[in-house]
Amino acid sequence: DFPVLAWRRASNKAILRRPARLRYGDPQGSSVLRNALQAYLWRARGISCAPDQIVIVNGSQQGLDLCARLLLDPGDPFVIENPGYLLARHAFVAVG
Repeated sequence: DFPVLAWRRASNKAILRRPARLRYGDPQGSSVLRNALQAYLWRARGISCAPDQIVIVNGSQQGLDLCARLLLDPGDPFVIENPGYLLARHAFVAVG
């Protein structure tokens, strides 16, 4: 049998300790991570940028999709290597 009472207690405890974790996060990604990356980029590469210019994505496909949406308008032609990463092609075809 599933320990419903124990589950309820643990859930309530977690919710009361950190209610912010139940909300959606920043769509650009963790501000703590973006600040750390901004400092690293300046220190290691001499790149000057603001944390709000950095976007954290969940994976390469989300990054490719975001780039395609930012760089292409519907109907725009694009060039991609062949053979290449097929899912990158799909991301660009879906937008352009």
